[in-house]
Amino acid sequence: MLFEATVATLVACVCAGGTFSQHGFSTSHYSDPLLAAETGGSFAAAEPYYPPQPYSFGYDSVDEFGTQTYRKEHGDASNTKKGSYGYRDAFGMFRRVDYVADEHGFRASVQTNEPGTTPGKTADAVFDAKPPAASASLVQAAASGHYAHSVPSGGAAFGGFSGPLPWAG
Repeated sequence: MLFEATVATLVACVCAGGTFSQHGFSTSHYSDPLLAAETGGSFAAAEPYYPPQPYSFGYDSVDEFGTQTYRKEHGDASNTKKGSYGYRDAFGMFRRVDYVADEHGFRASVQTNEPGTTPGKTADAVFDAKPPAASASLVQAAASGHYAHSVPSGGAAFGGFSGPLPWAG
């Protein structure tokens, strides 16, 4: 019974035609301009054309921790976009992405020394991954054979109190 009622409702909607699609306007009093253009009607709305505008921008900043971030991009009259962006932190970790976006799609080349990245190609991105360079202080510490560790103090300082922890038993 429910199936028959559903079919009857669908048949009624199909038979009603376009009366529900015009939001209260009958098709004899209203003509859709895009429909008129497609069917060869007298009224055709021209779609505006906006030619590509050449541009160029960029920035380069360094924060209080020594992390550098940068980006630059330019677009030409043929709507091709070329640019790069990246960062370098105070420990020497870096990533640089050079990219092109044109009629052939978006293509990127990534240069990095981030841990966990491997050289190779993924989709339209090429990764040039190198192992991170060790800083000079780490190399000297490893070469000298010194081992550093913390020394337990047996107590803590809280607001002027220094001594054994009261809950330590």
